[in-house]
Amino acid sequence: MKIGLVAQRDNSRAVEVADTVRSALVADGVDCRLDTATATSLDVPDAGSEIESFDECDLVVSIGGDGTFLFAARAAGGTPMVGVNLGEVGFLNAVRPENAVNAVRETVAAIRKTATRSGRHPDSRRPAAGSKARPRSTRSSSTGRGGATAAVRPSRLPSTAQRIRRATPTAC
Repeated sequence: MKIGLVAQRDNSRAVEVADTVRSALVADGVDCRLDTATATSLDVPDAGSEIESFDECDLVVSIGGDGTFLFAARAAGGTPMVGVNLGEVGFLNAVRPENAVNAVRETVAAIRKTATRSGRHPDSRRPAAGSKARPRSTRSSSTGRGGATAAVRPSRLPSTAQRIRRATPTAC
């Protein structure tokens, strides 16, 4: 299992929490990657990876505020995320720093349990040998026609200008 850790830049507290989480996970036998800035701060450059490669991880942990979470989410793609909130007001990060290790361990256990049930080896992104399970897909698809079997396509979000026009009472 691969975990990506992203700590808020220029925040020593975020780096400390990342080091604590990383140490606990490595002791549990989990492969941890750090973003390059955090790896440099912790003086473990060989544990650092470009954040763009974190979409290959099984879980990404963001440590900081909402901005750090959004920064990590952009690189993580469809990878599950856990956010550790170090700010005063945060809406995206649900975990407090003192609960970070336990929350991440519980999430890792849940991912492994779900992966085992699906016939996929828990420490790999590919199905286990001999398994009929297929790798996860990032797109919805269907072989049927219309009705309940129609493919669900993600709709494009409206631009900021379109949202403002819709929210304004005088909009046409």
